Amino acid sequence: MIAAGVGLVLLLGLGAVIFGVMRLTAPMVAEGDKFLNTLGSGSTGAAYAMASATLRAGQTQEDFARAVQAYGLDSFQSASWSNRKVTNDRGLLEGTASTKTGGSVPLTIEMIREEGTWKVLSIKGPQAGASSGPVIGTDPGETPRPAPVAPAAEEAARLALGSMLAFNDALQTKSFGAFHAGISKQWQEQITPAKLLEVFQSFIDANMDLAPVKSVSPVFTSPPAVNDDGILLLEGHYPTTPNKVYFNLKYAAEDGKVWKLFGVKINVKE
Repeated sequence: MIAAGVGLVLLLGLGAVIFGVMRLTAPMVAEGDKFLNTLGSGSTGAAYAMASATLRAGQTQEDFARAVQAYGLDSFQSASWSNRKVTNDRGLLEGTASTKTGGSVPLTIEMIREEGTWKVLSIKGPQAGASSGPVIGTDPGETPRPAPVAPAAEEAARLALGSMLAFNDALQTKSFGAFHAGISKQWQEQITPAKLLEVFQSFIDANMDLAPVKSVSPVFTSPPAVNDDGILLLEGHYPTTPNKVYFNLKYAAEDGKVWKLFGVKINVKE
């Protein structure tokens, strides 16, 4: 009786763990399935728009479409996930996709949470695939596109200054139309000029003027670096007086070459 009771407790405990994992990963699985179903419906362009900004920054829609076709995911029907896990804002789905033509494709899908929503970061399988980062999905025999490299400190300083002055122009004119036109395509899809104005209205109300940053060199908190998602991070401050201007700037490489602003945080304090 005691042994049976212990066995029952262990079984209930295992069931609770499985239930917890299923519940935690459910939103991620739902978005992954939605993405694949969109591919299966023939809407490759819509699926590309649903993918993470990182994937789209590193792979053109044309390359993406070719990789999807190479997998056979343009005829996706259903998926069975044998492994699913979430670690902070990153997730993983491993399993098998079935196609309408009767095929079976082993898949590993990396997911990332952007703006509170799970999005596809990369897809890996037995053929050249739609992926992000150093190994971009390519046609067999095609040379993979290299990962973007962080600029040297001097170039990073020029990049940061250009972004700061463009941001300041928006504050002084009380209009983010021109600023919005210069940011990355991925960020443009996520935010409007009107929303930018709303977000930074407090800066305008405070009559903030960042023009003094032109007269000093930025002090970077750490060397310019590209993270695992291919995003360039520039963080530091301008030693202006009486207050310093602190910045956290993010950039996405468009077409693997040009760094375009992907996010900005500004703080003015002593």
